[in-house]
Amino acid sequence: MSTSATGPTGRPDAIHALVGTVIDTRFEDLSQKAVDATKTFILDSFGVAIAGSLAPGVSETLAVLSDWGGKSESTVLVSGERLPAPSAAMMNSFLIHNQEFDCVHDLAVVHAFTTVLPVAIAVAEAQGGVTGRELLTAVALGVDVASSIGISSRSPIAHFRPGTLGAFGAVAAAGKVAGFDQATLSNAMGIVYSQICGTLQPHSEGAQVNSMQTGFNARAAVTAISLAARGIQGASEVLEGRYGYFKLFEGEYDVEETLANLGKVWQVERIGHKPFPCRRLAHCAS
Repeated sequence: MSTSATGPTGRPDAIHALVGTVIDTRFEDLSQKAVDATKTFILDSFGVAIAGSLAPGVSETLAVLSDWGGKSESTVLVSGERLPAPSAAMMNSFLIHNQEFDCVHDLAVVHAFTTVLPVAIAVAEAQGGVTGRELLTAVALGVDVASSIGISSRSPIAHFRPGTLGAFGAVAAAGKVAGFDQATLSNAMGIVYSQICGTLQPHSEGAQVNSMQTGFNARAAVTAISLAARGIQGASEVLEGRYGYFKLFEGEYDVEETLANLGKVWQVERIGHKPFPCRRLAHCAS
């Protein structure tokens, strides 16, 4: 696969600039505020997962994933079961999001940690030998990718960004953990794009499956990482191509300012706590 394919702008598709930043960034390149924020919201995510462990649908979902079986390689938060990495990532993402209590990037409209963190942890645990600094760096970069795509949109939200954009961010984080090169991580982005999912219909109805949509994309991200590691090829122009994310999932977009700020402005610094377990729009009435 060529990572230099050009989109309508005459430059390579924006996904390759994001991937390049992920590959090149070290822990030492992060600002202290970015490091502190990543630590804070990792703990925040663990906290809301504890609350989420008692939510409706948790035992049923865990039962399904356990029935599927597979390698015991990654841990389910709170309860401690060990499942294959894709299943553990899905379950942990569901735990974090099911109470609408998870932290959020308001401008991007994405709960980035909710998909990025479970995938990074699942892949790191399955792989082994990952340091705390390496995991933190990967999570910060995954949040950066998901949020950067979100703030580049100029259209009203139409799909469930915590899932769709979370998948891109999760692949970035897991690819960093796995030590992927530019070509392999670009392939993984293409592979996850063929799987991303999530609409606002269950959100508008209050249907239980809404909070599972981040989990579906977490599972897809681990799948993408595993397939890319085996050399499977993904699409290249996944953001700005004729059938890329921006055109099909968003509409109008402007990614130039975002690309110019890569490695300079860390989106994890713009993540905010949810003071109440409900939609952000309802907080003013809480």
